[in-house]
Amino acid sequence: MTISADEILKNEQEKMLRYLEWYDNLEGNFNGKIHLNREYILSIKEELRNSPDAYPTKFVYMLNIPPKEYNTKYPDAVMYENYKMKAYGMLYINSRSESGWYDEDIGFAIGLELITKEFVDKHPEWSNIIR
Repeated sequence: MTISADEILKNEQEKMLRYLEWYDNLEGNFNGKIHLNREYILSIKEELRNSPDAYPTKFVYMLNIPPKEYNTKYPDAVMYENYKMKAYGMLYINSRSESGWYDEDIGFAIGLELITKEFVDKHPEWSNIIR
Protein backbone atom coordinates (compact mmCIF):
# COMPACT_ATOMS: atom_id res chain seq x y z
CA MET A 1 0.00 0.00 0.00
CA THR A 2 1.60 3.23 -1.12
CA ILE A 3 -0.14 6.40 -0.07
CA SER A 4 0.81 10.02 0.35
CA ALA A 5 -0.45 12.98 2.32
CA ASP A 6 -1.87 14.39 -0.93
CA GLU A 7 -3.88 11.21 -1.54
CA ILE A 8 -5.21 11.26 2.00
CA LEU A 9 -6.26 14.88 1.54
CA LYS A 10 -7.95 14.01 -1.74
CA ASN A 11 -9.94 11.21 -0.11
CA GLU A 12 -10.57 12.59 3.38
CA GLN A 13 -10.24 16.37 3.25
CA GLU A 14 -13.87 17.21 4.09
CA LYS A 15 -13.89 14.91 7.11
CA MET A 16 -10.52 16.20 8.25
CA LEU A 17 -11.64 19.82 7.95
CA ARG A 18 -14.64 19.03 10.17
CA TYR A 19 -12.32 17.50 12.76
CA LEU A 20 -10.02 20.54 12.62
CA GLU A 21 -13.00 22.86 13.05
CA TRP A 22 -14.20 20.79 16.01
CA TYR A 23 -10.68 20.93 17.47
CA ASP A 24 -10.42 24.69 17.01
CA ASN A 25 -13.57 25.11 19.10
CA LEU A 26 -12.09 23.26 22.09
CA GLU A 27 -10.69 25.33 24.94
CA GLY A 28 -6.97 26.02 24.90
CA ASN A 29 -4.34 27.11 22.44
CA PHE A 30 -2.56 25.11 19.79
CA ASN A 31 -2.23 21.39 20.53
CA GLY A 32 -2.82 19.33 23.66
CA LYS A 33 -6.56 19.97 23.86
CA ILE A 34 -7.56 16.30 23.83
CA HIS A 35 -6.85 14.58 27.13
CA LEU A 36 -6.39 10.83 27.20
CA ASN A 37 -7.61 8.63 30.03
CA ARG A 38 -4.39 6.66 30.53
CA GLU A 39 -5.83 4.42 33.24
CA TYR A 40 -8.68 3.38 30.96
CA ILE A 41 -6.31 2.79 28.05
CA LEU A 42 -4.24 0.50 30.29
CA SER A 43 -7.39 -1.36 31.33
CA ILE A 44 -8.30 -2.17 27.71
CA LYS A 45 -4.78 -3.04 26.58
CA GLU A 46 -5.62 -6.59 25.50
CA GLU A 47 -8.78 -5.49 23.69
CA LEU A 48 -6.76 -2.92 21.74
CA ARG A 49 -4.02 -5.45 21.10
CA ASN A 50 -6.58 -7.84 19.61
CA SER A 51 -8.39 -5.18 17.60
CA PRO A 52 -8.84 -5.98 13.91
CA ASP A 53 -8.31 -2.26 13.21
CA ALA A 54 -5.01 -0.52 13.72
CA TYR A 55 -5.08 1.70 16.78
CA PRO A 56 -3.09 4.94 17.12
CA THR A 57 0.62 4.19 17.41
CA LYS A 58 0.73 6.51 20.41
CA PHE A 59 -0.94 3.66 22.31
CA VAL A 60 1.86 1.26 21.33
CA TYR A 61 4.28 3.31 23.41
CA MET A 62 1.83 4.13 26.19
CA LEU A 63 1.02 0.44 26.65
CA ASN A 64 4.57 -0.82 26.21
CA ILE A 65 3.56 -3.01 23.28
CA PRO A 66 6.55 -4.11 21.22
CA PRO A 67 6.58 -1.95 18.06
CA LYS A 68 7.61 -4.98 16.00
CA GLU A 69 4.42 -6.78 17.09
CA TYR A 70 2.30 -3.79 16.04
CA ASN A 71 4.13 -3.38 12.73
CA THR A 72 3.73 -7.06 11.92
CA LYS A 73 -0.01 -7.03 12.62
CA TYR A 74 -0.70 -3.66 10.92
CA PRO A 75 2.09 -3.32 8.33
CA ASP A 76 0.86 -0.11 6.67
CA ALA A 77 -0.57 1.64 9.73
CA VAL A 78 2.52 3.59 10.79
CA MET A 79 3.14 4.97 7.31
CA TYR A 80 -0.54 5.87 6.90
CA GLU A 81 -0.61 7.61 10.29
CA ASN A 82 2.52 9.62 9.47
CA TYR A 83 1.04 10.78 6.17
CA LYS A 84 -2.28 11.53 7.86
CA MET A 85 -0.52 13.73 10.44
CA LYS A 86 1.27 15.51 7.59
CA ALA A 87 -2.08 16.01 5.82
CA TYR A 88 -3.57 17.48 9.00
CA GLY A 89 -0.51 19.72 9.26
CA MET A 90 -1.06 20.96 5.71
CA LEU A 91 -4.73 21.68 6.41
CA TYR A 92 -3.82 23.46 9.63
CA ILE A 93 -1.26 25.68 7.90
CA ASN A 94 -3.71 26.49 5.10
CA SER A 95 -6.41 27.43 7.62
CA ARG A 96 -4.26 30.07 9.37
CA SER A 97 -4.63 33.68 8.32
CA GLU A 98 -1.21 34.43 9.80
CA SER A 99 1.61 31.96 9.79
CA GLY A 100 4.11 31.37 12.55
CA TRP A 101 7.38 29.59 13.04
CA TYR A 102 5.84 26.47 14.57
CA ASP A 103 2.68 26.05 12.47
CA GLU A 104 3.93 22.89 10.80
CA ASP A 105 4.85 21.29 14.14
CA ILE A 106 1.57 22.38 15.72
CA GLY A 107 -0.41 20.99 12.77
CA PHE A 108 1.46 17.69 12.99
CA ALA A 109 0.78 17.44 16.76
CA ILE A 110 -2.89 18.32 16.26
CA GLY A 111 -3.03 15.61 13.60
CA LEU A 112 -1.76 13.06 16.10
CA GLU A 113 -4.52 14.06 18.51
CA LEU A 114 -7.20 14.00 15.83
CA ILE A 115 -6.14 10.55 14.67
CA THR A 116 -6.94 9.41 18.21
CA LYS A 117 -10.31 11.21 18.05
CA GLU A 118 -11.09 9.57 14.70
CA PHE A 119 -10.24 6.17 16.18
CA VAL A 120 -12.52 6.73 19.17
CA ASP A 121 -15.34 7.94 16.90
CA LYS A 122 -14.92 4.79 14.81
CA HIS A 123 -14.92 2.65 17.99
CA PRO A 124 -17.52 4.14 20.37
CA GLU A 125 -17.12 1.13 22.65
CA TRP A 126 -13.84 2.76 23.71
CA SER A 127 -15.17 6.30 24.03
CA ASN A 128 -13.65 6.57 27.52
CA ILE A 129 -10.20 6.83 25.93
CA ILE A 130 -10.79 10.58 25.69
CA ARG A 131 -11.75 12.45 28.85
